[in-house]
Formats: sequence, structure tokens, C-alpha cells
Amino acid sequence: MNEGKIFEKDFKDSVPKDVFIYRFIDGTSSWSNDKCPKCHTQIEKNTRFQAKNICDYFIVNRGKVMFLELKTTGLTSFPFANISDSQITKLENAVTFTGIKAGIVVNFRKYNETYYMSIELLNLLKSQTVAKSIPISDFRKHAILIKQEQKQIHWRYDIEGFLK
Repeated sequence: MNEGKIFEKDFKDSVPKDVFIYRFIDGTSSWSNDKCPKCHTQIEKNTRFQAKNICDYFIVNRGKVMFLELKTTGLTSFPFANISDSQITKLENAVTFTGIKAGIVVNFRKYNETYYMSIELLNLLKSQTVAKSIPISDFRKHAILIKQEQKQIHWRYDIEGFLK
């Protein structure tokens, strides 16, 4: 399992049992739907597409809705290339509705630090720089630190504290 999937699993496993969390399914799908017009046999022609989800997770806690895109990096900054413009647009649209929050959760493996940054702040920082990434120092200054502790192998995140 890659680092991203391990982070996502540890994050999901940290969510309290009374909080609803849903993982949007992503990945490439394909199907074959063509038949020969003369003999009506299936033609070996696959159509493929990549799902373009708004984010990784949808959380409902005490009537509040949160859309979260989870990322992990071994770098000292978060590259803007790690989140699509389409996702940013969709997340920005979501927060225009009352009671909805959206953002990214970035795990900096090198520092054992994990932060939540709202989509509004991410977009503001992106618009104010020519750099191709957000340094960890900006996360430390502006984002919300999610407490974490390492169990034997996996990490446990204080999701309950973060959601308050």
C-alpha cells in the first residue's frame, strides 16, 4: 500500500464512531458496449474514463458538512500540482452553501505534522504567489494543526478535536 493510501486509512480509522464519513470512489473505469451491426456479437472496444471527484472524503458531524481532500508529502512544501483546478473550483462552490466547509488535509511525513487548510485560504495563498507550492511554514502560520500520535506502526489523528 502506498503512503497516500496508508495516510487515508489511518485518518479514516481515527474518525469517531458517531461521525459519518464517506470515501468517494475514484479510479479508472471502463466498459464495452458495442455490438457488430451484422452478427450482433460483442466488439472488443473499451471506453475508459477517470472519475473526477470533488475530494476524497465527505464528513457529517453534528449537522455540519465537511469535504476533505487528503494529501501526504515527503517534501517541505505542498505542491499546487497535487490538487486539480477542478477540485479547487468544486470545493470553492461547495463552501458557498451554509454549513459546509471544505479544504485539504496535508500530512508532512518528514516532520510528522498534519494540517487542515480551508479551500478559501489555499486559493488565497495560491493567488498571492508565483511559487508552485505552499511551504510548511505557511501551514504552521495559517492552517489548523491536527494532533497526531504514532501507535506501533500506524498513526492516530485527533479528528474529534479537529472537528470542534
